[in-house]
Amino acid sequence: MYHFSDMNIDKLAQIVEAEVKKALMEMRSDQKTETSSSDNRHILALFTGGYSKLDEAIAQIEKLIKSSYSVDVVMSQSAVNVIGRDKIESISGIGELVCEPAPSFSSLKAVQKSDIIIVPILTRNSSAKIALGITDTLVTNIIMQAIISGKPVIAGRNSADPDLNDCPCIATSNTPQPLILLAKNYLKTLESYGIKLVDVSEIANLIISGSNKNEILDQKLITQETISKLPQGINKINVPKGTIITPMAKDIAKERGIEIVFVNLPL
Repeated sequence: MYHFSDMNIDKLAQIVEAEVKKALMEMRSDQKTETSSSDNRHILALFTGGYSKLDEAIAQIEKLIKSSYSVDVVMSQSAVNVIGRDKIESISGIGELVCEPAPSFSSLKAVQKSDIIIVPILTRNSSAKIALGITDTLVTNIIMQAIISGKPVIAGRNSADPDLNDCPCIATSNTPQPLILLAKNYLKTLESYGIKLVDVSEIANLIISGSNKNEILDQKLITQETISKLPQGINKINVPKGTIITPMAKDIAKERGIEIVFVNLPL
């Protein structure tokens, strides 16, 4: 039998101790990175070719960035033509900027990565396409993926609502009433899909005020249907210890960015 000398044992112990310390440091570093990335919620901003309240839309993004949100941007080809890429690139702290065409860009992965999708300037053209299920651009495709995935979608209605003075070129004295009604019905359809339509100036405050929205579910079984029926904006649910959660419910909660926390609820 081979015997280590005292020197060999001491040296081996030092090597093992050093490797353990190294592994622990790497583990702590990984945990710190995960915590940091989870605390910094991710927003995907989609720009279409609208210009009403553009400065206000950019101000909303700047406010979100200052509030420690990570914001990436996708611009439609119309947005690039109307707004210009430079306008978005000049926003301090902006993340990734993707402009159409972008054939290698995955709409599904972008939605999965994001906690919230915002459309600062929703145009009448885009609202009509989404209402009718048309996804012939990268932006409309992302919005549809978000709707299907149950991700929160918030859109500035100013360029699409004929009842507002900001809406361009529709509610004139010569506009046929059925055309105005058509635009309004498209917006109602979007709301029925779960899209929240607001004034562009309300976007940042709406997100910031709802960023810690919790729900208590005091029930013994949580299913896919339970999670699907939760209101948009919920990002954490508290459930009693011992609650059974189905695999599909866990998957949907993960897709929507909902954290499930087991707690001792009062009797």
